[in-house]
Amino acid sequence: MKPLLITVLVLTAVGAGGCARNAGDVQPAAGLPADRTFLSTSVTEDGKDRPLVRGTRIRLTIDNERLSVDAGCNSLSGNARLDGDRLVVDNMGGTEMGCEPELADQDSWLSGFLTGGPSWRLEGDTLRLTMGGTTIELLDRPVADPDRPLRETNWQLDTLVDGETASSLPGEAKAHITFGENGRATGNAGCNDFSAQFEEAGEEITFSAVTTTRKSCGGTRDEVEQAVLAVLEASPTYEIVAGRLRLAAPSGNELGFHEG
Repeated sequence: MKPLLITVLVLTAVGAGGCARNAGDVQPAAGLPADRTFLSTSVTEDGKDRPLVRGTRIRLTIDNERLSVDAGCNSLSGNARLDGDRLVVDNMGGTEMGCEPELADQDSWLSGFLTGGPSWRLEGDTLRLTMGGTTIELLDRPVADPDRPLRETNWQLDTLVDGETASSLPGEAKAHITFGENGRATGNAGCNDFSAQFEEAGEEITFSAVTTTRKSCGGTRDEVEQAVLAVLEASPTYEIVAGRLRLAAPSGNELGFHEG
């Protein structure tokens, strides 16, 4: 299978933990929050909407003294602190993937905004950053984009991980799985349809009575199926963040799914 050709820089957290916060709670200016990710809900300039590039959204993570952000192209990060009610970001840098001009311009604008010392106000789940006439409002990730339920979600396979290597599915291969409320999982492993019983115990899923149809599709589709069934039969752990599901076998092999 063809490896994914990607520039990797782990900058943004995939989730945000912690208990629910009351709407009236205001983050003290003494320090930044730890391990919280926010998604933009609006951007305005002089009271008017400032549209982002179509299909993009600002994702901003604060983890103590580190800020990371992306808006559809490169991931940016820098050292962050509060000076009174002002956010100060130093040494902003990031990945250097080639972007469409409008995305590159958006990255440049966002970097300039964040390093320009915007005012900071965190109230409950809402973060508001303001500089001059520009305001970016963001919402805590679990509120803006909640984790999907394991059961009754159609999970479409898009990534295979074999140790240190992540691969996308070849164009002709398709695989999916749905966990039913009745404790039965059904789907397609890349070639054959399958069904199985499953049980959850904490973060682990145990599959039993796995049955499949018996045809051979040949080539990469059979290889995908072998990889899928090997993970399912290994009692993998699972993690859901927003609309993504990860199944990880003890061997280090993993399956990555998106909500479909």
